[in-house]
Amino acid sequence: MNADLFQSEREPIQVLAGKGEPVSWCTIDHMVVLPLWDDAGRPRSMTDLAVAAARFSRLARQQPEKTFDLSPLSQWNGYPASHLAPLFAAAPANCRFLSAWRAALKPYRDLATYEVRLALVGQADDDMLIDRCLSWLTQRLDQVRLALLAPNAGLLADRSRGWAVGHGIAWFGFPAHWRAVQVPHAEVAHGSVGKRYNRRAGLDRDARLLANATHVVVFGKSSPALESLIQTLALKHRRVRS
Repeated sequence: MNADLFQSEREPIQVLAGKGEPVSWCTIDHMVVLPLWDDAGRPRSMTDLAVAAARFSRLARQQPEKTFDLSPLSQWNGYPASHLAPLFAAAPANCRFLSAWRAALKPYRDLATYEVRLALVGQADDDMLIDRCLSWLTQRLDQVRLALLAPNAGLLADRSRGWAVGHGIAWFGFPAHWRAVQVPHAEVAHGSVGKRYNRRAGLDRDARLLANATHVVVFGKSSPALESLIQTLALKHRRVRS
């Protein structure tokens, strides 16, 4: 990576995070690193990391003549590669990743090549409404390369995946890691059969999904945290309610 992007080789650039705190990106031995802790030594939330990743990918896209080697500053604070790497699923071709991240990014190959990456989030309980919404949107986006980004399980996943296949549109699914109760900021709860799960996994999945989106459709009501993330990322969005 060219050092002239920075005032000095080891001085960070600042990428604004979700609640006004800066997320620092810095170079170490010509690599761009993603610090996973804040200045107080606490692990950053996935929503803050999503904002940083989205803005960094935008910066890299604006400077195609530069090459960016990306790596987490540390890999032992609780975020597996399967959680971190998808934040950069739509990173441009001038971004390079560690081998562990490349494996985690395989399901999202070529996502960066789509001009419009339309994210589908929220609580959808009407399959016909989903179909009508997708038909309306794609009629207005028929002149661009379009990809749908959605959760990989549930009604919204099933209907959008089937609709995309039937209309020849690319579809990318993002999983929620409900059993990951040891990751930072996990909100541990017990299910009906007593098994522990992370109640925050859905929001973390949506954060990874939105970090790669250019547009978003929100079905039903959304949480304040999701609304804040959409506003911070300045995504073009529509809301759909039955």
